[in-house]
Amino acid sequence: MSKNSLYQYGTIGSLMAGAMDGTDTINDFLKHGDFGIGTMDGVDGELVVLDGQAFKMSAKGYVVHLEGEEKLPYGAIAHFHANHTFTIQDELDNEAVEALILDKMRSKNLFAGVKISGTFKKMHTRAMPKQEPPYIRFSEVEQPNFYADEIKGSIVGFYSPALFHGTSVAGFHIHFISDDQKFGGHVLDYVVEDVTVEIQDYANLIQDFPKEAEFLDTEFDYSNIAEEISLSE
Repeated sequence: MSKNSLYQYGTIGSLMAGAMDGTDTINDFLKHGDFGIGTMDGVDGELVVLDGQAFKMSAKGYVVHLEGEEKLPYGAIAHFHANHTFTIQDELDNEAVEALILDKMRSKNLFAGVKISGTFKKMHTRAMPKQEPPYIRFSEVEQPNFYADEIKGSIVGFYSPALFHGTSVAGFHIHFISDDQKFGGHVLDYVVEDVTVEIQDYANLIQDFPKEAEFLDTEFDYSNIAEEISLSE
């Protein structure tokens, strides 16, 4: 795979509509990059891949270092090599930081990887609890929230163009893991204090799908999927 490509397994739209069974192993997923996000079998927690290591943030509030045989239904991953880097040494909230990132990105019409590492004044995350079949809609799952102050760690995630809402999440989809690997999750909001921001623009998207009959033969209900993604992510 090109070092300037974003690889995605499954889609956010299918995940939201009920394709929650893990069908790809972490080991296979990691063949496509060293930097990524996703979720695990039965939407069990939030996946972060940082420096080639895979971690799951559990809905029970702890972080697990994954061994490789675990399976995921959805994930996005790339070989991370920043095109743009800048520092922030001020208290800025996520909206202000995202505005700076958008200004530095090559284009809002391309995918981009985003890494923000350093000290965060505030971090607010959530994590999906594991679901069992028959799966309910993703948007109906109650998700515990977690909060941390003055925490060191890294935000890992991607920007997707609006056109691809459904394939992925339009705008920023980001996860967090602390430096001590004890705190993390899907990021809802944050305030930075002293961080380095790294951005990588991607020229290509490689989209892969599950090959299992259950996925291929299911008629998913996508009627309100765009709204459900916006509400959930």
